[in-house]
Amino acid sequence: MGIRGSQSASKNIIIPELVEMLGDREGKTTEPSELASTSLWALSKMAPESIVPLTHTFTNQDRITRMMGAGSLSLIGPKAKSAIPALKLLLKDKDVDVRLAAANALGKVGCNPDEFIDVVVDALRESSASSDFLDFRLDILVDYKEHAKSAIPVLLDMLKAVPESSNLTNMMDRQRLLGVIQQISPETIPKSKRE
Repeated sequence: MGIRGSQSASKNIIIPELVEMLGDREGKTTEPSELASTSLWALSKMAPESIVPLTHTFTNQDRITRMMGAGSLSLIGPKAKSAIPALKLLLKDKDVDVRLAAANALGKVGCNPDEFIDVVVDALRESSASSDFLDFRLDILVDYKEHAKSAIPVLLDMLKAVPESSNLTNMMDRQRLLGVIQQISPETIPKSKRE
């Protein structure tokens, strides 16, 4: 067996173990551990052998495992195009954050954004300006801004819900939302608000 054959055999042994580690938690929290994050990264470097095992994470009962599997595929990028059908099924997951991870991965592997942007817009409807993962939602919209015009009404509603005040959190939330709206649809924000 040559060096390439030996490397492939090693990957086939370690990939299942790394996939299992994707669900590892930081203590008693629901946050992925450093071990899980390292596994996510390592699996992305083991493509193409890791692609099919990563899609198998989508049937795992654990939401973190499903999210991390999609996250690893997003790091693989276009080489993981074969995962598109499985990722599209994951867009229907019961967990909004898993659906977002699938949408992000679909974009990174080269899927048409029109096939997943509505999932991101729907996730916005389920959140507030200060909710967890809001930046992730907004970043996906900005990445595919040419396809994200349908998010403008939702973003404007979110903006209206954040009081104009001297409260630093409110100011930051408003500025972030205004910035995203301006990137997606510059004509939506009056010039006086842009400056």
